[in-house]
Amino acid sequence: MAALSTTQLRGVTTTQIGGLSATDIGELSATQVGGLASAQLAAMSATNLSAMDQTQVATLSTSQLRALSTTQLAGLNTTDVAELSATQLGGLGTTQLNALGATNLGTLTTTQLGGLSASQVGGLNATTLSTLDATQIGALSSTQLRGLNTTQLGGLNATDVGELTATQLGGLAASQVGALSATSFAALDATQMGGLAATQVAGVTATQLRGLTATDVAELSATLVGALGVSQIAALSATSFAALDGTQVGTLSTLQLRGVTNTQVAGLSITDLGELNGTQVASFSASQIGALNTTLITALDATAVAPFTATQLRALSTTQIDNFSTTNITALSDTQLGGFSQTQVESMSDSQIAAYLRL
Repeated sequence: MAALSTTQLRGVTTTQIGGLSATDIGELSATQVGGLASAQLAAMSATNLSAMDQTQVATLSTSQLRALSTTQLAGLNTTDVAELSATQLGGLGTTQLNALGATNLGTLTTTQLGGLSASQVGGLNATTLSTLDATQIGALSSTQLRGLNTTQLGGLNATDVGELTATQLGGLAASQVGALSATSFAALDATQMGGLAATQVAGVTATQLRGLTATDVAELSATLVGALGVSQIAALSATSFAALDGTQVGTLSTLQLRGVTNTQVAGLSITDLGELNGTQVASFSASQIGALNTTLITALDATAVAPFTATQLRALSTTQIDNFSTTNITALSDTQLGGFSQTQVESMSDSQIAAYLRL
């Protein structure tokens, strides 16, 4: 066999090729192997193909590799696969790639992975993708990551996602961001979160948001907080919502604030309230005003109470009224004072009554 020229070998029929032994195939030079027609390679048994050495495998063209069956490819070992270039791998179909097996694909270098197209990456089955380690996942380009489907992204663990750069995350579609598991999403650090665009935040699910800890929430930029929808804001746990700092709370729109739950409102600090402008404060519903904690009520100053409407003041409980300072009552306008109900006035202390009556 070794004495045959490439022209002579091209004349060998597929039936004859199929009848060659592994020893015969092993005697072929790299040049001879490279000269075989795709149909001839496809006629080889899986045993014979796996008998090729690294040099022979490395000479196969993309068209030759495309002609190989899944059975033949499944017969290649990690040593053979290691010899395939990024270009060779990039020429395989997704079914062929998966046929190489999870073990073989798990040994691919970042350079080899770089040869895969977005559609090839998106075609990897869950078993195969799960064998890629964090370094391999982290080496995928933004374009390749865009090829991953939501099921594949949902299967990435926190370590895998932790290897992604802000640029890689920034290249994902909103639906892809929303496909990350709650654990993986919560594992994103401040830099990674910073790579997300406001348009991507729309894809974040309530489950992901509920999984955020106070530390995670503190890492969100004010821009990202401001991009959250009403239902997304409401999905934050009371502890996580309370972890928002004044700047973050200050970016919330009146629409977002109206969606804040009473439990979340109860966790607001005086610093948070101080970051809200008059329009924001005035957007609180009577129910939300009634949920303000007494510590915050006690800490209110004249500037803080100025935006409160008469309707909002009427929503204060008698317990809240008890913690309303005389200074604040004095600072209220006649219109605001007119909002207090008889029950509220009757619950006031003598000093509060004096302030209420302008005495």
